[in-house]
Amino acid sequence: MGKWARTAGWGAAVAVVVAALGAPLGWLWAAVAPDVPVQVVPGGVAPIGAQPEEFFAADGWFVLFGVVFGGLAAVAVWFLLRRHRGPVALAAVTVGAIGAGLLAWWVGHRIGLSGYREQLRASAIGTELSRPPDLRAKELGWWFGFIPRVQGSLLIPAAAAAIAYTMLAAWSRYPSLRRDEPEEGWPAAEPGPGEEASPAPGSGDGPALGPPDASAPEGPEDMVAREGPRAGQDQLELGGTASSDSGTGTART
Repeated sequence: MGKWARTAGWGAAVAVVVAALGAPLGWLWAAVAPDVPVQVVPGGVAPIGAQPEEFFAADGWFVLFGVVFGGLAAVAVWFLLRRHRGPVALAAVTVGAIGAGLLAWWVGHRIGLSGYREQLRASAIGTELSRPPDLRAKELGWWFGFIPRVQGSLLIPAAAAAIAYTMLAAWSRYPSLRRDEPEEGWPAAEPGPGEEASPAPGSGDGPALGPPDASAPEGPEDMVAREGPRAGQDQLELGGTASSDSGTGTART
């Protein structure tokens, strides 16, 4: 199995696991979001009141749970799959969060829906019922007849997961996003025209230390290093004698 096949395999597995977690998310949303009070009217039902707050509460709870779910999913993928950090993991958690949003809405709005429909069929006009929560800010459809289109609150988990994972990658100190890979030092500066390339620090490619050049003039320090303290003392005595002779000659003149 090639590298790309393994990458696609674990990426698909991450997307499926994240999407499957949308089922408990939908159950939690249905348990917290309030039912919408409706009244049976000729031809169907109508909400009690002009703008019942239960409609907005259902969308608000879904958005809140979606943001938390997407952020936790991104953090879990980031820390549990350290060896696979990168764009593939980002795409996997984002696609999985899209599926989780769809599954959460489908599970949540169907809890209690069958009982509500039975009551509706058996109720007379004017009867007040409680309809299970549903999303108003959503849109499902198809592009070109075969590409699924998902919009509205259903994309909140995916947006939160993508933003959270991107922020974790931006704050990482490792260029590859993986802690187990060694860090690379700063590259050596490129030499300019007519310059020699300087070795990188600690590379051991610096100039080798060898014997001094024999053609260079020899100073007192070199004589001391080569012949010992006696040569230095003789050099100093010669210098002092020359100074005395020079001073004498000047006086005589």
